[in-house]
Amino acid sequence: TKLILLDSLLQEIPMGNNQTQGEAQSEGTELLREFNDYKNGKKRLSKADFSKRIKSDCEKQNRSSSLEEEKLKELSPEKDVVEFKDFLKWKISIGSEKSELPKLLAELFNEVDDGDGFLTPEELMKIEKGVSVVISREEAEEIIATWDSNGDGKMDLGDYIEYKTATSRMSLR
Repeated sequence: TKLILLDSLLQEIPMGNNQTQGEAQSEGTELLREFNDYKNGKKRLSKADFSKRIKSDCEKQNRSSSLEEEKLKELSPEKDVVEFKDFLKWKISIGSEKSELPKLLAELFNEVDDGDGFLTPEELMKIEKGVSVVISREEAEEIIATWDSNGDGKMDLGDYIEYKTATSRMSLR
């Protein structure tokens, strides 16, 4: 089912620089609001509080919370606090609705981007490390060159989303 999900995402995602920075930031703001809602006015979100909220939300929807709780445990076993990046990784790992994946990727992009709308090799290395993937500078440069849709030598948000969805689809085969 994840393969079908990613195939349908590829058809919905604008390729190239069709999404403005403002649209991407708006989508990211929605996720930040959801994260802040989980924090419930506190400065930090503990794993224990997050787990309780997951159970409560799933009970309200009459469904099991086992997948969400298992993914939360896998997230960062050594940490007791859930940070925003952890929350985004968790959302991706539970297979959020197909329309949410581009939003999640946009938020990761915007969190690392220095504001110019493009990822440098260093920024790509940082964003990948944020989702537990370690790549070298040479690999980052190669990824940017491969997925640069307009040949400008830069990776914009559309290029990044295309890269992540395509490589995620390939790794599921």
